[in-house]
Amino acid sequence: ELLAGVTELLSALVTRTFVIEKQPPQVMKTNTRFPATVRLLVAGVLNIHMAAPVVYASIVSETQANQLASASAGVLKRKEDYNSGDILNNQGTMEYVAETRKVSVSFKNLQLKKIKRTEKKGTECVMDEKFSILFWTEFSLNDLKFQLWTFSLPVVVIVHGNQESQALATVVWDNGFAELGRRLFYVPESVPWGQAAEVLNMKW
Repeated sequence: ELLAGVTELLSALVTRTFVIEKQPPQVMKTNTRFPATVRLLVAGVLNIHMAAPVVYASIVSETQANQLASASAGVLKRKEDYNSGDILNNQGTMEYVAETRKVSVSFKNLQLKKIKRTEKKGTECVMDEKFSILFWTEFSLNDLKFQLWTFSLPVVVIVHGNQESQALATVVWDNGFAELGRRLFYVPESVPWGQAAEVLNMKW
């Protein structure tokens, strides 16, 4: 019973310390390079970098992100099941930097080549649709097999510069009115003007 409890705590510690240190841009234009950095906070202490885990980046839809977030713990998942497009240069190996004692991977040339959008209903447009960059890695620690993933902040995908202002509106609304612990991507449809003014003031 004690061993099971310690294993569960270790698993929670490793899983919840896989974080995005440098977020990808939230308005993302296809065929444009962008950077991101992912870090495992406890990797140095647990010598996880010795296994040289590979981190993969993919783009997921709102539905896929929520499916993964609500998937049963302890059941192995396939990263291939969570993908809504093609990202170039999407693999990197976690490395240990002795001076900072950080274990991280920096993606410098990620590039979204293709996006699969969901069907639009009524007045919806492509700049209303939110995606997320999913970072995923797998490795073993002693006899424990870990599957770790983390989601970027919501991103809106555009193909042309004239879509940028509406995409930015979607992003500002999400950043301004998302609540902690929310269901992924969920934001209220409307807010009092005072709150909206506060968010506009923070952004500009």
